[in-house]
Amino acid sequence: MKNKSSRVTQLHATNKKNSLSPKCISKLNRVMGVSEFMHSDLHGASEVKLHSTLVADIFSYISEDMIFICEEMDERGLLERPADSQDS
Repeated sequence: MKNKSSRVTQLHATNKKNSLSPKCISKLNRVMGVSEFMHSDLHGASEVKLHSTLVADIFSYISEDMIFICEEMDERGLLERPADSQDS
Protein backbone atom coordinates (compact mmCIF):
# COMPACT_ATOMS: atom_id res chain seq x y z
CA MET A 1 0.00 0.00 0.00
CA LYS A 2 1.34 3.43 -0.89
CA ASN A 3 2.07 6.03 1.72
CA LYS A 4 -0.73 8.63 1.77
CA SER A 5 1.82 11.45 1.73
CA SER A 6 3.28 10.15 -1.51
CA ARG A 7 -0.12 10.65 -3.17
CA VAL A 8 0.06 14.38 -2.47
CA THR A 9 3.55 14.56 -3.97
CA GLN A 10 2.37 12.63 -7.02
CA LEU A 11 -0.56 15.00 -7.49
CA HIS A 12 1.88 17.90 -7.31
CA ALA A 13 4.18 16.32 -9.88
CA THR A 14 1.49 15.41 -12.40
CA ASN A 15 -0.25 18.79 -12.57
CA LYS A 16 2.55 21.14 -13.63
CA LYS A 17 0.15 23.77 -15.04
CA ASN A 18 -1.37 24.66 -11.68
CA SER A 19 1.00 22.88 -9.32
CA LEU A 20 0.94 23.75 -5.64
CA SER A 21 3.85 25.41 -3.90
CA PRO A 22 6.24 23.33 -1.79
CA LYS A 23 4.87 25.14 1.28
CA CYS A 24 1.32 24.07 0.39
CA ILE A 25 2.43 20.46 -0.21
CA SER A 26 4.18 20.53 3.17
CA LYS A 27 1.00 21.78 4.85
CA LEU A 28 -1.09 19.10 3.12
CA ASN A 29 1.30 16.41 4.33
CA ARG A 30 1.27 17.87 7.86
CA VAL A 31 -2.54 17.99 7.97
CA MET A 32 -2.75 14.38 6.81
CA GLY A 33 -0.14 13.18 9.30
CA VAL A 34 -1.60 15.07 12.25
CA SER A 35 -5.12 13.94 11.33
CA GLU A 36 -4.01 10.30 11.24
CA PHE A 37 -2.30 10.70 14.61
CA MET A 38 -5.34 12.42 16.14
CA HIS A 39 -7.59 9.64 14.85
CA SER A 40 -5.35 7.01 16.43
CA ASP A 41 -5.03 8.96 19.65
CA LEU A 42 -8.75 9.62 20.05
CA HIS A 43 -9.57 5.97 19.33
CA GLY A 44 -6.98 4.69 21.79
CA ALA A 45 -4.72 3.12 19.16
CA SER A 46 -1.76 5.42 19.79
CA GLU A 47 0.89 4.63 22.40
CA VAL A 48 1.39 8.34 23.03
CA LYS A 49 -1.59 10.07 24.60
CA LEU A 50 -2.19 13.77 24.09
CA HIS A 51 -3.10 15.96 27.01
CA SER A 52 -6.66 17.13 26.44
CA THR A 53 -5.65 20.81 26.58
CA LEU A 54 -3.52 20.32 23.44
CA VAL A 55 -6.36 19.01 21.29
CA ALA A 56 -7.95 22.44 20.71
CA ASP A 57 -4.57 23.89 19.70
CA ILE A 58 -3.94 21.03 17.29
CA PHE A 59 -7.31 21.52 15.61
CA SER A 60 -6.53 25.24 15.37
CA TYR A 61 -3.25 24.45 13.55
CA ILE A 62 -5.09 22.09 11.20
CA SER A 63 -7.63 24.83 10.49
CA GLU A 64 -4.89 27.40 9.76
CA ASP A 65 -3.15 24.97 7.40
CA MET A 66 -6.41 24.17 5.60
CA ILE A 67 -7.20 27.87 5.16
CA PHE A 68 -3.75 28.40 3.60
CA ILE A 69 -4.19 25.35 1.34
CA CYS A 70 -7.67 26.41 0.18
CA GLU A 71 -6.56 30.00 -0.48
CA GLU A 72 -3.63 28.81 -2.60
CA MET A 73 -5.80 26.34 -4.49
CA ASP A 74 -8.37 29.10 -5.10
CA GLU A 75 -5.66 31.47 -6.39
CA ARG A 76 -4.48 28.79 -8.83
CA GLY A 77 -7.99 28.00 -10.04
CA LEU A 78 -7.99 24.54 -8.46
CA LEU A 79 -11.06 25.11 -6.27
CA GLU A 80 -14.51 25.47 -7.69
CA ARG A 81 -16.90 27.31 -5.44
CA PRO A 82 -20.63 26.73 -5.68
CA ALA A 83 -22.45 29.66 -7.28
CA ASP A 84 -24.42 30.33 -4.11
CA SER A 85 -21.45 30.24 -1.70
CA GLN A 86 -20.54 33.36 0.23
CA ASP A 87 -17.10 34.29 1.49
CA SER A 88 -16.88 34.17 5.26
